[in-house]
Amino acid sequence: MTVIPLECPECGVEIVTDSNDSAAICSYCGKPFIVKDAIVLNYIRLFSGNVAGNSPGSGSGSNAGNNTGYFSGDNAYSNSGAKSLSADEFVIDNGVLKRYNGGASVVIIPDNVRVIGRKAFADHREITEVRLSDTVEIIEDNAFAGCDNLQTVFFAGSLKKIGSYAFSECSCLMSAGLPDSVEEIDRYAFNGCYMLGLVKMPSSVANVHETAFMGCKDVYFEWPEDWKNRQLDKLRIVAPTLDGMIDLHGTGSSNKADGSDTKDGTGGTIRAGDAVSDAILFMGISDLGMSCRYNFYTYHGFMNLFSLEKNNGDPYALRVSVEGAQQKYEAISDIQRSYSDLIGLLDRAGISRDIVEMINIPHFIWKQGKRLNDYKVMDVGLVPALQIRLIRE
Repeated sequence: MTVIPLECPECGVEIVTDSNDSAAICSYCGKPFIVKDAIVLNYIRLFSGNVAGNSPGSGSGSNAGNNTGYFSGDNAYSNSGAKSLSADEFVIDNGVLKRYNGGASVVIIPDNVRVIGRKAFADHREITEVRLSDTVEIIEDNAFAGCDNLQTVFFAGSLKKIGSYAFSECSCLMSAGLPDSVEEIDRYAFNGCYMLGLVKMPSSVANVHETAFMGCKDVYFEWPEDWKNRQLDKLRIVAPTLDGMIDLHGTGSSNKADGSDTKDGTGGTIRAGDAVSDAILFMGISDLGMSCRYNFYTYHGFMNLFSLEKNNGDPYALRVSVEGAQQKYEAISDIQRSYSDLIGLLDRAGISRDIVEMINIPHFIWKQGKRLNDYKVMDVGLVPALQIRLIRE
């Protein structure tokens, strides 16, 4: 039996083991490891410490542990004391980290990585912390998806893009301090991060997809000052965290979601980025089972749909479904529930409740019947509704 000292590949504690054994269990952390691999890893560390002297947080050379640190939002930290990872654990090609073969709980991205590739770390359940180097600019689709024990990510100040589903189902992720360098956060980037508590948003110049934080039910957003006049965009981002989506309808051409012109005068869905200068009516929530819709109309768009005066008293000019009409009638008749729903949305978006005002809508139309020719039209007179005026540059 040949007993040799070495460091545990998992926790880094110095232990002794029989070099003739094929595998062993660390007496400190209790995790198994391959003895041959651990010996090779220790030789690599010894060489880099005594010769190169520049591995982060280890080695005895003159340059040992000299990494300057990384960032989580504005908060820098040092790599001192972090466990080194072998170069063999990363598959890197021309600055793209394509695959991670390691099993460490704390992962430090090497300095020569510019892009973390698609699914590079996907489903690595052992990872609890990731530290991005200040060379990383892009995190591609599904890069860390399914890392359901990942709690902390330190985002570098060089990061520009977070791809779709990049951190999807990272259910233990606690916070995300996104630097101002971020220019794009794609769809469902943090979908299903159920424990996400705080998100420090990047500058408002970033293109943040409305589904980026879908399902993050308890999240609190910290908005930089330049988001102040982008209230509609904030509502679009916030609504999916409450299991809903914003439906905002208006008038005018090229307002439909598909970009086609509106010719019937009823208006189409206003797209993200469109300016809103008109008053907006909140018509309550439509329950869609697993999700819901927050129904907003520009005032003129709503009147074009439902006002007797706008349609010259012709009920057959109103082209909405019976079900849709009744939903809207029930929504504005339950004004207390509508107010509660609206306030919850505004509070999460960090928008003052002072913008909410109660108004009366004249000539609301309630249609009944199964076919167009069977529609019955009822003018219910003045009906109270909630109106807001959003600021958007």
